[in-house]
Amino acid sequence: MKEVKNSVNIDIKSEFGFFLNIYQLKNLYRQGWLYAGLDKNICESVAEHSFALAILCLKYQKDYPETLDTNKMLIMALIHDLPEAIVGDIIPAENVLQGDKLRREAVSLTYLLRDYYDSDFLYKLWLEFESGSSPTGHYVKQMDKIEMLMQALIYQKSQDVDLDSFFITSKRQMENQFFINLWTKLFDEYMKERQ
Repeated sequence: MKEVKNSVNIDIKSEFGFFLNIYQLKNLYRQGWLYAGLDKNICESVAEHSFALAILCLKYQKDYPETLDTNKMLIMALIHDLPEAIVGDIIPAENVLQGDKLRREAVSLTYLLRDYYDSDFLYKLWLEFESGSSPTGHYVKQMDKIEMLMQALIYQKSQDVDLDSFFITSKRQMENQFFINLWTKLFDEYMKERQ
């Protein structure tokens, strides 16, 4: 069972029952931080992460060397972890195969989007994010890692905790010079705090 801040009962059959699923993201801790030993009292939720990702995408969009679709970018950032409302925040330590994770998330997203008039469009955007198959999808997927590192830097400044593994793992995932440069700046700042 994934660790959550608190639970709430909402009638899923009511007109506003769909919000129960969204609410779970506000309530679901980012499990990787808990696994790394961070205290629940300071741990971000999945919804907080998604909001921060959308803001970062906006911030760095003008500096990115390729043209990005702002509307698609923001939607991707907001919905990229929506399936976690059902499947939870699956972390590498759980040893779930990537294909299994993607399948679970796809089924969950289909269910979550069933009442949205543009569900096919939203589902396709999520797939575009997951595959990084467009400049916008690639940008948001890479920025997702950068947001994690920015959060690691904040935790380092406030908690003096060893989050080196987040930087080590993500370094291999940086796929172009723009993101390599951002990673390097964040790592340098992180190492200053670690001294």
